[in-house]
Amino acid sequence: MTARRFAVALVCVGASALASADDTALQMTYDEALEAARESPRLSRLEADVALAEARLVTARTYPHNPDLEAELADRSGPEGTTTDRRIRISQRFEISGQRGERRAAGEAAVRAARSSLRQARVEVLGGVARAFAEAAYWRDLVEIEEAEAELARSYAATVERRLEAGSATAIDMALARAGSARAERAVALAKGASQEARARLSETVGATGSLLVDASGDLPQPVEPPPRAEVVARALESRGDLAAAEARSETAAASHRLARSLRLPDLTVAARAGREEGDDIVGLSFGIPIPPFDRNQGGIAEAEAEIVAARSEVEVARLAIEREVVAAHGRLVTSLTALRAAEGLGMSALEEGLDLLQRAFEAGKIGSAELLLYRREIVEGRRQALAAERDTWIAALDLATATGGWLPGLDLERTPMHEEIDP
Repeated sequence: MTARRFAVALVCVGASALASADDTALQMTYDEALEAARESPRLSRLEADVALAEARLVTARTYPHNPDLEAELADRSGPEGTTTDRRIRISQRFEISGQRGERRAAGEAAVRAARSSLRQARVEVLGGVARAFAEAAYWRDLVEIEEAEAELARSYAATVERRLEAGSATAIDMALARAGSARAERAVALAKGASQEARARLSETVGATGSLLVDASGDLPQPVEPPPRAEVVARALESRGDLAAAEARSETAAASHRLARSLRLPDLTVAARAGREEGDDIVGLSFGIPIPPFDRNQGGIAEAEAEIVAARSEVEVARLAIEREVVAAHGRLVTSLTALRAAEGLGMSALEEGLDLLQRAFEAGKIGSAELLLYRREIVEGRRQALAAERDTWIAALDLATATGGWLPGLDLERTPMHEEIDP
């Protein structure tokens, strides 16, 4: 039996569940809430980071040195008269150590890192929305359970009052019935307050503006038994965006190191010139290269080497953290599913039928209040436990889906391709 059916099961004893949602609230299903979260400002900022990395890649792919063109015109005066000298010179600087290729490799890795970070952030944002939706749905259903219990407590108090007037109940019975009704009303108020807070959190996560509150509408996807732990760990190491981003940053550091080493060799400048001096035509070709006796980019190379060590350590730390996170989340989900199956096996239908019979027997004066109160307490507490077990199982499944990078059978937080290619 699902939590929704638990929430309204008390109708068999004459209870009526009251709606708690505001008329002006926005009703959202689970899928609609996830779709709204895709416009999160956090994602917009990371999308801008991707655009910036792609713009820098354009710069890295562009040859950085334009040719230089020089023209000169001069009058020469001498004993033999005046002549006009003309000269034109064009030069081009060439990188001879593969610097452009290394800059392009670093830029492509930076784009992959930015896209992977965006993918992981998307999973985290959607996971936060899913968690908020689960909490809002839990408190929504718990309010229905508490309202049904309060209605039953009021009905019981009214019955005791009639029996007291008929002389078949005591003042103590009446005091206990009124105290139980007061406790039930308090439970309703507390559940409604918590539900209001959960709705406010859901509204925040989906980006609802102003005072508009979002109501969780419908049910959550039902968690399923997870694949074997080793399979889930392998999938997480393949799919996690933060690990992919760390690996891409390591590639960026390696490319930057190769670029720093290539800068030890100076660039070659080739120039061609043509002109006329003192009446003679002159055509020439020249080559130039700086001599680096002192600065061979030693500092840049040392800095790049340190960045490689840091980037590789980041990858290993991320890998170990993901493995631990997945193993823990997998264990929680397996345990939660076991608890959920136990809660669903409470035999609630038979208990409810028995409660109906006991209610009638009590009204007929065949049993005392103690038996009825004990049985009713077991029924309501069983519904609460089943609802909590369903919520805990969903949260555990959500944690595992987030830990695997957004994927789990029956629960896919991320519907975009796991890997995006860099345009050539």
